[in-house]
Amino acid sequence: MGDWYAEILVPRRNLMSEQLIKFGMIGLTGIFFVGGFLIHPFMLIGGMLMVLADYFVFPRFKVEYEYRYIEGQFDIDAIYNKMKRKRKYTLDISNCEVIAPIGSKKLEPFQFDYKVIDFTSREEDAKPYVFVCPDKRVKVHLEIAGEEKVLKDIALRRPRNFFRE
Repeated sequence: MGDWYAEILVPRRNLMSEQLIKFGMIGLTGIFFVGGFLIHPFMLIGGMLMVLADYFVFPRFKVEYEYRYIEGQFDIDAIYNKMKRKRKYTLDISNCEVIAPIGSKKLEPFQFDYKVIDFTSREEDAKPYVFVCPDKRVKVHLEIAGEEKVLKDIALRRPRNFFRE
């Protein structure tokens, strides 16, 4: 089959709750600073602490997932704020019982007692594939629907476990 390498970059969409947390933190920072100037100067310390908290929390809201597919193995990294990379998961497809699109009938026996790990963009129109690994009791969601080379290689490596329906 040959050695080959594929890279897929999937930006994650922020949820409304994450946006509300972000705006709430900005508002609280502003309230502390205005209160420090108008009410009591000790509130400025709270404002400075909120700026510090904003600095460390805001990069966690802008996430991109990078899937690297090398010879039947996915390495999944999270890239925070386009600056910091962290390895999140390594998935070997030889350990997968079923590989199918989300909503497939083949996934029905694996509905319960499986931890779901979601590395998708959270878009409504996305068609993620679910990789069921019974040895770890996890279901990993990856967005590889548009990557035909990767799908063909998975079909060649795991023909009885890969479904496109």
